[in-house]
Amino acid sequence: MAEMIRRELWSKPISHPSPLNLIICKEELKGSHHSNCETILPLPIPPWAPPITQTANISLTKEQAREIILDQIKDELTNDTLVLFSDGSLLHQKGGGAAAILVNTGQSKMTYIGKDTLITNFEAELTALLLCQDLICNHIATHGHPTAVAIFSDNQAALSGAALPRKRSVAQKLQLKLYTDLNHWTKLFPVHLYWCPGHVGIPENEKVDALAKLAAESQEILTYTIKTISLSILKQLTLTALINKKPTLEEATCIGFKTPSKLITRALNLLEKGPAATIHQLRTGHVPLNNYLYRIKRADSPTCQHCDKRETPFHYLIQCPAFTDQQKQFTKDLKSSRIRLNPLSLKSILDSPLPTPY
Repeated sequence: MAEMIRRELWSKPISHPSPLNLIICKEELKGSHHSNCETILPLPIPPWAPPITQTANISLTKEQAREIILDQIKDELTNDTLVLFSDGSLLHQKGGGAAAILVNTGQSKMTYIGKDTLITNFEAELTALLLCQDLICNHIATHGHPTAVAIFSDNQAALSGAALPRKRSVAQKLQLKLYTDLNHWTKLFPVHLYWCPGHVGIPENEKVDALAKLAAESQEILTYTIKTISLSILKQLTLTALINKKPTLEEATCIGFKTPSKLITRALNLLEKGPAATIHQLRTGHVPLNNYLYRIKRADSPTCQHCDKRETPFHYLIQCPAFTDQQKQFTKDLKSSRIRLNPLSLKSILDSPLPTPY
């Protein structure tokens, strides 16, 4: 079921309506928006702008990077460079946390970010890089500008996003903040970014990972909180709501329409052109009722002129109180003619080419 819904959400239906078309409709998705959803700019920075700095080790395999990372840390410390490690953590049913350590002095900083259902691990990793910047600012305030700065992280996407925010990427605001600060600092001193493989026994990485997990469990440690909901989280929330949603009568009875079978096509060929065209229009929803006319900007409102419901084929044939007498007569005629049709199912009415006796 979840896979079917994902396919309906992110791919174009092959028929009208598709099996889940009435459950996952545009109105449903529009109604799931949040006022604090993040704004994603198509071009956050000029498209010709190069990365602020290159990320070392990013082209290496995990094994290759593990062999040289300790030497890289040692070389940076020998050159009197500020060496920092960052890591983010997202614990199920607990929350997200971020941490950073300044290897030169042993100082550390960590923060609880928010509930695990409202943030992503990518946001946690970016927040950890922001904590590195806080440690750098504190060091500058007390000791002046460093010779250079080296930041190690086990998340390649976060490092790349900080050096050059990606177009139409989630957590764009955090990436832009990191990019702006890095752009300022690189004019004052060199900044080196390193990808460090995680969970391979590197002491500094293991320490910052433990701090990030501790922060994710400690809601009292608050430095940064994610105030906007990322687009990826919003998609997940919408998908979860749709999976758990109980179908209405209209939705439940309409699921199942597909491309007309040969039996339906043959039955419609026996009808006159007008009735056959009407049935085709009712099956596809492309029928001169207000719900469709409003979509193509030929009506001022999608609602029925007799009530406040959307004037869909289901509403017109089955629900509308203005046609109660006709609906009762239709049900009566079905029973008297011993026709096996469900008068409350649009699919049964329009998708059964050969009614059979009881």
